[in-house]
Amino acid sequence: SGEIESIEELDPLNVIIKVGKIERLKDQRSSERFTVNLPATVKIIGVPDAKFAIVKNISLGGVKVNCQEDIMLEDMVDVVVRLDKNMKMNFKGRVVRKNKHPDFFEYGIEMSEVGESNMRSLHYFINKFTYGH
Repeated sequence: SGEIESIEELDPLNVIIKVGKIERLKDQRSSERFTVNLPATVKIIGVPDAKFAIVKNISLGGVKVNCQEDIMLEDMVDVVVRLDKNMKMNFKGRVVRKNKHPDFFEYGIEMSEVGESNMRSLHYFINKFTYGH
């Protein structure tokens, strides 16, 4: 919350706002996230080589991966995730978050094109992960 302290200029608008309180907004994510450590590959669409990545969390809407490759925000990527020794899933996604760490990049990838069988595999994995079945 806050209030306008002063208006410095109108064109372009330049105001000074006195901040009263800063609150953390409720998490806007639409799907529950599950912490995992899954091997994966990430391939920038249009680039020939896929790069190794580790999926750190997964949901029905996307994944968070750690990867050595420098990928741009908004890039479209092909992702293949090894869910267990007998099951993998792949999807196309868009890089929606990027954080640089000293030894790697962390990416949030939103799923955009997931085939029905891949979505079934993901549901099966998450249900198994959640309920132990």
